[in-house]
Amino acid sequence: MRHGLRCTPGRLRILALLHASGLHLSTAEARTGLARRGKAVHTTTVYRTLETLEAVGLVHAVPGPGPTRYGITGEPHHHIVCGLCGRVAALAREHLTEAVGRIEELTGLRPDASGSLLVYGRCSRCAVRTKGRDAEPGGCGAASEDWTCQARRRPAPSFSLAQPGIFLQ
Repeated sequence: MRHGLRCTPGRLRILALLHASGLHLSTAEARTGLARRGKAVHTTTVYRTLETLEAVGLVHAVPGPGPTRYGITGEPHHHIVCGLCGRVAALAREHLTEAVGRIEELTGLRPDASGSLLVYGRCSRCAVRTKGRDAEPGGCGAASEDWTCQARRRPAPSFSLAQPGIFLQ
């Protein structure tokens, strides 16, 4: 019983899925991942479990266009979010050290240890598919499974930040 929660098989399965995938998954993606592993669970149960795990700090939520996505809380990291397809990737803190310093210099806001930047833009897939035209969110058809986690030293997705939005979470 760590974090004040019972260690149930359902909670462990969801944590194992998030850890194994290395991705930030929506409730529906987590439910599908569990079903692929032979553990069919109702979407509401997955949602409630993710919310419970977030409340005690074992997972974190990343808002974006489309559904909220959840990732394992581990090493502090930033997030890049595609404003069109909603894909989320983690980016190790050291990659944005200068940007965080500049934000502090400009605004006086000093992110605390758990503070994370959310950088919104277009992922490379959406940038290619929508080059020269405006696109609606969700319009590129890209799936989050294509991304890997930079916080774990895997290749980072490239972004076109023509209209970026940076927020402190």
